[in-house]
Amino acid sequence: MVGFNRRFAPLVVKLKSLLDALPAAKCFVYTVNAGFIPAEHWTQQRDVGGGRILGEGCHFVDLLRHLAGCPISAASITTLGSPRRYLYARIRLHFT
Repeated sequence: MVGFNRRFAPLVVKLKSLLDALPAAKCFVYTVNAGFIPAEHWTQQRDVGGGRILGEGCHFVDLLRHLAGCPISAASITTLGSPRRYLYARIRLHFT
């Protein structure tokens, strides 16, 4: 694992221990408002930084997978009508 450090934050460690104690199915809503990054910034270049969804979104997906405690069984993404569609998206994950 490289760079997926959010799962080791003290509050996430506590949350994970509380979630693991619950036998019921879980549902997560993770909303991110990451702030403005200029179009010329390297993270915005799909061929360099992968775009914001890939470059930052992978960390959020990893955290949810960690909290769910099981693998992703299905995923879908809907981009949200921007000329730079890879910046704004709704991602839905199902865990087995």
